[in-house]
Amino acid sequence: MEKLSNKDIEIQISAARAELCSINSNGKEYLWQTDSSFWNRHLPVLFPIVGKECDNAYICEGKVF
Repeated sequence: MEKLSNKDIEIQISAARAELCSINSNGKEYLWQTDSSFWNRHLPVLFPIVGKECDNAYICEGKVF
């Protein structure tokens, strides 16, 4: 696990999967922390798109990606 922090926030990232595992600020956790009674994994942050785009492309600021 890799940690990055400053005076306001600390994040933890899984080095093996580059998965954001923790966002903590002022003692408050902002990401799901594993609970084996529900699901014992973290939830990946999928950005900017989750799923498939129509025609396998999207347009942002006039550019097709």
